[in-house]
Amino acid sequence: MFSHLTTRQRKLWRRLSTVAQNSAYSLLVPALNIVVSSLVIRLNSSALWGGFVEMMVVLHLLTHIAGWGNKEYLLREFSRHPTQIREAWQNSLVSRLLFYSLLSVIILLIPNGSVWAILWGLGIVLTQSFDVLIIYRKDFIFVIITELATIGLLTLSIITQGSNLSVAALTTLFALVTLLKAVIFFWRFRSVLFPFRLHVDLSYFRLAGPFFVLGFSGILASRVDLYTVSMLLNEQNVAEYQVFINLMLYLQALSAYILLPYIKNLYRLPDASISKIAYRLFAMGIVILIPAIVGAYGLLIALYDIHYSAHFMLLGGLFVLPIYGYIPLIHRLYKNDATRVVLISNLVGAGANFILNLLLLGVLGITGALLASALVQWGMLVYYHNRMRRDDARSLPDLPTDDRPIITEA
Repeated sequence: MFSHLTTRQRKLWRRLSTVAQNSAYSLLVPALNIVVSSLVIRLNSSALWGGFVEMMVVLHLLTHIAGWGNKEYLLREFSRHPTQIREAWQNSLVSRLLFYSLLSVIILLIPNGSVWAILWGLGIVLTQSFDVLIIYRKDFIFVIITELATIGLLTLSIITQGSNLSVAALTTLFALVTLLKAVIFFWRFRSVLFPFRLHVDLSYFRLAGPFFVLGFSGILASRVDLYTVSMLLNEQNVAEYQVFINLMLYLQALSAYILLPYIKNLYRLPDASISKIAYRLFAMGIVILIPAIVGAYGLLIALYDIHYSAHFMLLGGLFVLPIYGYIPLIHRLYKNDATRVVLISNLVGAGANFILNLLLLGVLGITGALLASALVQWGMLVYYHNRMRRDDARSLPDLPTDDRPIITEA
């Protein structure tokens, strides 16, 4: 098909194809989850989905902790030691499964927690373990087909249940589908399973710890508003906020996908060039968001029959936009081995967001949560650009002073 292309053009096409497949794989699950949540709300009520979300956000937080940075850590280890992929993957899986068994006790203590919720969490931990293999082997097409098939099965089950759905029934369905997906992945990647060695490697948690801390701080920074809403507001408010903020987070993620093909080159650029990219991406974000917010407004009405006010949608756009202006600056810090700066920024942002949520939720409801998140995002934008300017100032050569000895003519 591409026989007329040059070697360079074929290589470029393969790279673009990989990026497109990875983007489709990354966006597919969120997109399908939108369909599932809209079905539940339309067939039953926002309150039912809100009750389910209250349990789901805690479960996802715990499974993220149980993940312990495995994808990022193992990608590095696979690159460094390609002959030890099976051993590294198995050590990570067994060690983290033991960790999850300890964390799973917490699930029984939360509202709507159950054995089925624990099994759903187990399915999540198992399927997430394959992310690194999917990326390393670029096996995106198979995974996309699997996701479509399993989510299709889940959707059919929800439609069959209809108005008889409950939080317990939803939890059971999600658990069964996720465990089925894990079984399919085990079959697909069975080459990493045999011979299987049941070995707990506690040093894994120390070695992968930096990857976990950085990722966990990012999760807190982006999700603390939803956690606070889940704790303080009623189930209908939780449902309405969750479906909206998830859609806004997908629009935020678009900035990363735009930048993804150029990350390799970005790490080679001087700081001044990265700063220009940040301004251009910010301008592109403005152009993208205007039709995107209008489209999101129509989508939310069509799928959920929930009508958000114009100022709420505007706040959503203000929440999304800043990341377009600072995501290249985050990669600049990664390039300069300054990940600690990103970590501290995420933690401070999460703390500020939590405090603002506590202050604004009681007065403004979910609008207060969105306002708090938008303010924190703009604060992070200002911080990263100020950091850039300070670093630029430090890199300037020392100017001559007037403290030179006075030379007089003889």
